[in-house]
Amino acid sequence: MFKYYLNLNNENTYGGYFELHKKSCPIVKQTLDTGEDQLIDIGFHDNSSEAIAAAKEALVERSLDPLLISGCLACNKECHKR
Repeated sequence: MFKYYLNLNNENTYGGYFELHKKSCPIVKQTLDTGEDQLIDIGFHDNSSEAIAAAKEALVERSLDPLLISGCLACNKECHKR
């Protein structure tokens, strides 16, 4: 089981995707250290498919496009879109 975060800052991502990260990802650590509030705690999930579903719900709640979600290339390659 892993803890997942959704990064709402999609300005620098390929295709403008919102990226799903595992807590252990260096991008999560860097973003948490800067104090930015761009990360949404998606919670603990058994696999990335469950985490993607939860992240899509979080995007819908914020009136953002749930189709614009991708896994991080570094920590969630199985969900990465390119």
